[in-house]
Amino acid sequence: MYPIPDFKRSPVDPLLDPHSRDVIEAAGLLEISEFNLMAMAYHEWYGRPADQKTLERYFCPYMFGSPPPFWAHRLAKEVLELDDRGELLASRFAVNPPRKANRKDLFSAVTQIMLMIVVVTLLFYDML
Repeated sequence: MYPIPDFKRSPVDPLLDPHSRDVIEAAGLLEISEFNLMAMAYHEWYGRPADQKTLERYFCPYMFGSPPPFWAHRLAKEVLELDDRGELLASRFAVNPPRKANRKDLFSAVTQIMLMIVVVTLLFYDML
C-alpha cells in the first residue's frame, strides 16, 4: 500500500523565497487566496482593513517575486505553527469553510442543465 498524501500541505517550489513559501502554504491551509491572506494580515497588524489600492501596492511586488511584507509573513508563520501543533482553527481567522451541497443545490443544478439542453435542442431544431 502507498501512503495517502497530505493534500493540505502540498509541496511548494523549493526555489521560492522561504517567506513566500510560508504565505502560499498558510493560504492553502486556510483555503483562501494569498491576496485574502495579505488583506487579513494587514487588518490584524494595522487594526483596520486595507483599501484595494493600499493592498495592491504590497501584493503586486510580491506576485512578481519580492518577499511578502513582514506582517503577512508573521501571520503566515502563526498559521503554520498552529497547524504543526494541530491547533489550527479556521474560525480563529474568521474563515469559514464552504458549506456542503444539499439536495436543493443538486436539484437546482439538474434543473439548470435540463433547461440548457432544451434551449440548445430548440436552437438546433430551428436551424434545420
